[in-house]
Amino acid sequence: MTDTERTPTRGRASRARAATGVALTTVVVLGALAYSFTHTGNDAHDASRVSDVNQDGSPAQAIARATDGKFDYLADVAAAGVAADAPNVVIVHYDDLGYGDVGFMADTPVATPHLDSLAKAGVVLTNYHAPSAVCTPSRAGLLTGRLGPRANVPAVLFPSEGDLAFLNDESGASPLTQEEITLPDTLHAAGYTTSMIGKWHLGDSEGSLPTDFGFDSFVGSYFSHDMDPFVLYRDGDVVEGVDESQARRAVHG
Repeated sequence: MTDTERTPTRGRASRARAATGVALTTVVVLGALAYSFTHTGNDAHDASRVSDVNQDGSPAQAIARATDGKFDYLADVAAAGVAADAPNVVIVHYDDLGYGDVGFMADTPVATPHLDSLAKAGVVLTNYHAPSAVCTPSRAGLLTGRLGPRANVPAVLFPSEGDLAFLNDESGASPLTQEEITLPDTLHAAGYTTSMIGKWHLGDSEGSLPTDFGFDSFVGSYFSHDMDPFVLYRDGDVVEGVDESQARRAVHG
């Protein structure tokens, strides 16, 4: 694990902190998926990001379907200004990881030297409550700050095509919609360059993909490693020539 290089900029991070209600730290470790938020260095470009997104490309269609309130909010974030020393942010979100599965918390048979190093150099919070015990609503909670049912994703999503698609109707689960304001939406508007690597699991159709919610780039899968069809994507395009068994292990973590 390496730290991203910070590019000095002025822009909108201080407002993003207030708007999202979280303290933006350099690294937050939460799981088998990585979100990266890095500064850009062009104020004029930063200030126009939201309006640009509203004019062309896939994100434009997503923003067009959003509520006026969401658009106004993101426009306010974009206009607010960011501190020159605002940090880069990396969030790692793990599936199926207990507090006793990392070296800095217990004597575990699996070595976790990088996480142990982060814990030693940072702060360990031992009273954390996940928004859900399963994938989709826990991710919705992390990205929106709302419980999964309030974001209309109360249960695990299955591929919209295939033998298991009927389970979405049975559980009442649906993809994350554009009415939701996400953490990457806010940081993107604030002038950060954003990316995601790993498992998305919040939708597989236009308007519910990572790049529809403030991520500039995405590499990973739309669903769990044990769901078919399992495909790796890079910004909406299928990544060819990838060994499927290795890809499943890499995405799952």
